[in-house]
Amino acid sequence: MQLNMLRIRLIVLLTLFLTTLTPSIQSLYAQDAASITPDESEAQKAGEEPAPTTLTLDAEGVAVAEGTLDPQGMASYVLEIEAGASVQATILPGDAGFVLTVVGADGNPLQTDHAGASSFDQVVPTSQEYTFKVINFGAEKQAYQFGVVVTPGVGEVTAANTADEDLALGEQLVTRFFDALRDGDAASVAALLSPAFQIVRANGERFDASNYLDNLPVFAAYAVSDLKVTRTGDTLIATYMVRTGATTEADKLDPPAPRLTVFQQMDGDWKLLAHANFSAPATEPRMLAQPKVQTTITEADDGNAVQVAAGSQIVVALPGNPTTGYTWQITSNDESILRPTGYTFKPDSDAVGAGGAETFTFQVMAPGSVTLELANRRPWETDGEPAQTFAVNVEALAAWSGDDAAMTVGMEENGQTVVIQPGNVLLVALEGAADGEWMLVQSDPMVVQPLGGWQRDPGEGGAAKALFRRYFLAVAGGTSDLRFEFIQADGVRSEEGYTLTVTVPPLEPGSSGAVAVTEADAGDAFTLVTGDTLVVRLNVNPSTGYDWRVVSTNDALLPAAGEPSYASSADLPGAGGVATFRFLAKAAGEATVQIGEFAPGADVPDRTLDYNITIVEPAPLTGNTTTITAADANQRIELSAGDWLAVELESNPSTGYVWTLTANNGAVLRLQPESGYTPRPEAEGAAGAGGVQRFLFRALTPGDVALEIGLFPPGEAAPEQLFAVDVVVK
Repeated sequence: MQLNMLRIRLIVLLTLFLTTLTPSIQSLYAQDAASITPDESEAQKAGEEPAPTTLTLDAEGVAVAEGTLDPQGMASYVLEIEAGASVQATILPGDAGFVLTVVGADGNPLQTDHAGASSFDQVVPTSQEYTFKVINFGAEKQAYQFGVVVTPGVGEVTAANTADEDLALGEQLVTRFFDALRDGDAASVAALLSPAFQIVRANGERFDASNYLDNLPVFAAYAVSDLKVTRTGDTLIATYMVRTGATTEADKLDPPAPRLTVFQQMDGDWKLLAHANFSAPATEPRMLAQPKVQTTITEADDGNAVQVAAGSQIVVALPGNPTTGYTWQITSNDESILRPTGYTFKPDSDAVGAGGAETFTFQVMAPGSVTLELANRRPWETDGEPAQTFAVNVEALAAWSGDDAAMTVGMEENGQTVVIQPGNVLLVALEGAADGEWMLVQSDPMVVQPLGGWQRDPGEGGAAKALFRRYFLAVAGGTSDLRFEFIQADGVRSEEGYTLTVTVPPLEPGSSGAVAVTEADAGDAFTLVTGDTLVVRLNVNPSTGYDWRVVSTNDALLPAAGEPSYASSADLPGAGGVATFRFLAKAAGEATVQIGEFAPGADVPDRTLDYNITIVEPAPLTGNTTTITAADANQRIELSAGDWLAVELESNPSTGYVWTLTANNGAVLRLQPESGYTPRPEAEGAAGAGGVQRFLFRALTPGDVALEIGLFPPGEAAPEQLFAVDVVVK
């Protein structure tokens, strides 16, 4: 019966709207005309909102109005509505740039101009006056017709039939919490927190009562809507949508995002026990401006910040002239995020001593933020001021542009194994019914980590088919089985899934200033050179409430580099993942990093992991280079700290054979990005001609190194030939 009545009212409303209304007629179906009067127009020109017109429902629960609005003009209508009533409202014409907003007398917005909607269909939560605003966002003055249909409901709207007083209490507590956050009132927030308080944010960050006050969100305004409250005894749970903004302007608030807050009554006072943030749901596909696959940074970017995609490349090109003895050198970097992969100098002309551009290339190995600094000076002058400096802040995002992934696999690779290099991006493109979705149900984020969520494109089979894309970043050597399942529109999992085995070879030893450790390495000792990064990756499951936190480190020698990041292993609720901590070696000395695993609400860790670190200063460059070849195999090579060591081996990549560094100590000998293959000059351009594979090392510190380089046949895991020397750095 209720449904039939609603249909009748909608038919009545439609009939009213389709009736040709003469603009000069000011008498409406249920009340006087609501078109803007001259006084209202003057008020709008003065920047004031027009006085609202009160609407009255007729016997069928229908009210209509019409008017004419200038560009950016607004008309307001007020209607008293009982809680629980179903309200449908619309503006005609619906495609002419009109936008409808709805807000309650209590200030709670039910629909803002962010929605860009010209219609409204909701159940109102509270008995009060509601203001409907018609706004002309079109470029021309135009007439409109506005109508609303109200169907009585069953009273105050609460989740799970919550009592009125519980809903009011929940609203009071949520408001108290958000008012304190908005005002930056840490004391009020602290007074509200339970000792066992925990929060988990949409990005995986978690805090408790001991550190939340140091990590409070910052916003200038907020709006809560769709509040649902349940209560059992001394426990009250509130779920709701919230919009926040950096300014107090209501039309500039962020899209609504869901929240869950748990309060507990303790000694007569309500305390905040737990709070969960969730990302704003995507209501429709959006085209985002993603970072470019390769980003070029020039001297114009000095002092600026740039965003890049994890898995992409960065090129830093700076004017220079090495013939003067001055060269650009990297003085600060986090190689766990930006791994140097090359250096070139290109003169502007063939003239002797001509200047040109020095170019550094980097592979973006992981999401995170790093300040990249370079100095222009003579390599052997480390104490004096450099002739020039350059700095840029690079933010690597866990997102991908969708262009030029290193490898793409599809349905035909189901059950196969692929190999991808660290820092490269794998695209998994799977077909499926457009009304279903693929889900990642298994992976090892120690090896490969998802870059963002699923992307959906139209498939080749028309509207019924879609292509689902998911990007993954290879982060460390190892093997990971990726397993996917397709969820049909009815929620049933398809019998046919998709599996892919991904193998990531390890980086060549000593090729990066990043030293990665896991739980298995706890208690061991490691050596870093100043400027290096300690990367700690630990398995964690946020759904259990347990989390890893830094208990202690030496902030002067080995400070933490930002907050830990988190990567999930699956799209499933309760899935675990990997937390990554980074520490930058700032000065020479001994340091111990201790990381603890904390139970929910605990201030003392259940267990701790210690990593013992020795940090040494690199020796200044001497300018001396020692070059060895295959004839020096199995010999003892002596160097001084600060020397260069070049290993040159005959090579022919066209055969598929590749020389690869297999054994080294990077704290003593650091492989340089200038390493690479060079064809013989006389054979340049000749198909199948060979050349020289050159490995260039910098002797950073004294020590002994058993250096090994293997020649690997195509697709083989073991070398066919091994070049080995004992290097002694004094």
